[in-house]
Amino acid sequence: MKLNYFGYSIENETNHKKHLMDIRPFLNAFCSYNNMDYKNTFSHNSEQVFLLKSSKNLYLFLMTRNSEIIKSINSTDHSISEIYDRLSSNEMLGFSSYIYVESSFFGYASTQMSPKNTAFTLFINNVFKTLQLHYSFIAHPLLQQSSRQEVMAMPFVGRSAIQVSKENSFFDDIKNAINGTVEEFSDVDSFEIIIKPRHRKNIEAAVKKMITAVPDQGLDKMVVRAKEEVHDGLVDLYLAGQGIVSDNISTKNELELAIEITQKVTSNELLEIKVKEHEGDEAIAKDKLDALLRFTEQSAWSSAVSDIPGSE
Repeated sequence: MKLNYFGYSIENETNHKKHLMDIRPFLNAFCSYNNMDYKNTFSHNSEQVFLLKSSKNLYLFLMTRNSEIIKSINSTDHSISEIYDRLSSNEMLGFSSYIYVESSFFGYASTQMSPKNTAFTLFINNVFKTLQLHYSFIAHPLLQQSSRQEVMAMPFVGRSAIQVSKENSFFDDIKNAINGTVEEFSDVDSFEIIIKPRHRKNIEAAVKKMITAVPDQGLDKMVVRAKEEVHDGLVDLYLAGQGIVSDNISTKNELELAIEITQKVTSNELLEIKVKEHEGDEAIAKDKLDALLRFTEQSAWSSAVSDIPGSE
């Protein structure tokens, strides 16, 4: 499971001014607010979605149609660990994503069938709407790009991909290798070459040969999966184009997820650099939003939600 990192901001829908503001007090107040009729009004693609607090900075974002899971979430008699047990005993009961939130960024980990980051962003904005808050929660992917020198220094290289357009001389080399004509390839935009290793084999020499041979002009994408140490996980390095800063999560044990995710977040040096860049963005104001701060108090939720049909 991949843990992708995003910076975030709160945008005023009237003047489109963005604000850097810690969303955790708002999320914590929502999770603590004990009005399940209200919380049952949120859905995505016809399935109900729920946000649950798991540990200090970790949230469980769950999507399910299953009545037993919904009953467990609605009941104050069930702990989140019991809900985890229900989910892990039968994946078809529900699909969950894991969100690690800090004051200006979050890490988002999801399985193939669990709700993605776009669903989470939409969920928060739907909560804003129910409270008549004219703001939008904006996720900013934290992007990276590596140098050829970094990849050339990697001792282990796996699956890699190169995409070249007509401006790249490698495009003509491929076309000429199959005796193709200009007319035959007039509507071809680019070639993408996938270099796949045998199972667990190191194709360092082959990939580095390609990296050296392919010129920069017309190089649309070059992604190399590599690792520095034998026991490290493979990471995607983007030499052309940009990829999101991420970590690989290996554990499948629900109770160990918080520990591993926290370790990944705190030890990712590139993430620290990208977060500082996000926080230093002059286009994002640093002032606080009183309208959102109000909803760190339970009384504000009770007052606002009481006017929503079906929330009582």
